[in-house]
Amino acid sequence: MNLKHGLPLAGVAILALLAGMFVNQSIINPEPSLDKQAPISALVYPTPRQLTGFELTDQHGQRFTPESLKGKWSLLFAGYTSCPDVCPTTLIQLKSAHKQLAMGDDLQVVLVSVDPKRDHQQKLKQYIDYFNPSFSAIRGDHPQLYPLTQQLGLVYSMSGDDPDNYLVDHSAAVALINPQGQLAALLKPKPQQPGKIAMVRGDDVAQDVALIISGRAANL
Repeated sequence: MNLKHGLPLAGVAILALLAGMFVNQSIINPEPSLDKQAPISALVYPTPRQLTGFELTDQHGQRFTPESLKGKWSLLFAGYTSCPDVCPTTLIQLKSAHKQLAMGDDLQVVLVSVDPKRDHQQKLKQYIDYFNPSFSAIRGDHPQLYPLTQQLGLVYSMSGDDPDNYLVDHSAAVALINPQGQLAALLKPKPQQPGKIAMVRGDDVAQDVALIISGRAANL
């Protein structure tokens, strides 16, 4: 009689002991969170960098300052309307990334014109509207442009001796700004094919931006 009742009690005791061990182990070693993932093309800054000290004008004639970058994520790149290859391709890729991310007004794309002589307000508006009317294009004289492009990690220089027919050499990278107006990452261009000009890819931009916004992007 005692034996019949003793076996279940022993089993209960063993189960209780195992349950306690499982709980203690879970407290000591909680379930790991999602692993950080290395971005495809983004250099993610461990500490975002504050942007200050610039004032430009957008394609609507409105002031564009550090405050214009707050409250949303922003993708900024240097370019100009007479650019023969990198700029239109970059805008096409960013249009694709913008659509994939489906963030609406929470993500703005901004072309920073580095050709103030030829890129007047109306020309910029016509150019950017062709790709996406919701995108922005900003301009200013070189003394206003330098503080912004330098802080973004983008460079540019005029190329050619003809004062009316020249090229502008510029970075093909894209800067990602967080809603606090800080530089969060630099999306680096990659060659599409051997021997071709390196440019950003829309799919890569969309994936990296999603990782960064979610907090799952590893710092490099």
